[in-house]
Amino acid sequence: MKSELYTNFLAKIEEKISQKTEIAGILSDILCIGKEAVYRRLRGEVPFTFYEAVTISRQLGISLDSLDMINSPISKPLKLKLIEYINPAESDFALMEEIITILKFFKDTPFAKGGEITNILPQPLYVGYEHIFKFYLFKWKYQSNSPSEVIPYKDIVIVDKLQQTQEENVKWAKCLQTEYVFDYQLFSNLVTSIKHFYYVGLITEEEILRIKQDLLRILDEIDSWTRTGIFKETGKKINIYISNVSIDTSYCYIEGPDYHLTIIKSFLLNGVATTDKKVFEELKRLLQSMKNQSILITECNEKERFNFLKKQHEIIDSLSLL
Repeated sequence: MKSELYTNFLAKIEEKISQKTEIAGILSDILCIGKEAVYRRLRGEVPFTFYEAVTISRQLGISLDSLDMINSPISKPLKLKLIEYINPAESDFALMEEIITILKFFKDTPFAKGGEITNILPQPLYVGYEHIFKFYLFKWKYQSNSPSEVIPYKDIVIVDKLQQTQEENVKWAKCLQTEYVFDYQLFSNLVTSIKHFYYVGLITEEEILRIKQDLLRILDEIDSWTRTGIFKETGKKINIYISNVSIDTSYCYIEGPDYHLTIIKSFLLNGVATTDKKVFEELKRLLQSMKNQSILITECNEKERFNFLKKQHEIIDSLSLL
């Protein structure tokens, strides 16, 4: 927990518990831990976990959204989460696990939601498919390096811990009610990128065929989601919209009781994150606007759903014509 957030959290606790001599005892009862463990947290020697912070907040009536605000009423604090995906350090995994912790906490919350407005495949769609996951890592690495440091697709390695961490993220993400707004050119843009890297000699024809098979399986998964309206693993509701206008920037959110996280995607796989409620409300207005300009293809609009899937299949099939 960063120092400003930690200080704000303690200040909120002290506002709610006026007698400072009672703070350790009350927190000990709330968290079911010993007073010495509480004192270590109050001194900042051990940080409160996300679970502990939420538990305290619920018991004392503290809004988590208010903790990350700085003094200026017009300031919207944002944090850029830069993760190294090819050779991740422990600090990179710690950033990934922050989101996992949040998702796990809300897994049994009936009205917890997640969503994404996106012009690339969302993580729950590609992480389980080795070759397209590898392509996104390759493209991220290509964009991050100087021309002299470019490496071919075949040299990209997905380390086991990264695969496991990303799969765990997806597992818990599917425990939320979810909505996606897809750019209508999502697959077209992706296939165009794949072809470009083939023409400049960084991906082979054989590798493209493996990527193509993954994309067709992903399309089958989208078909299943739109037919049933649920994640089969968890039974949670999912809605997919196809935008009629181009999406320039991808956004995603997690919403739970007294918690709102907004992530603005940047550098392909990273993102700028904030828990500011006004930013979240602005995202929800954007989301509603995008939905108004989109077609819902989940459990309805059968003709539009069929035409969309058919068109994407044709786009993916064009990879065989290289």
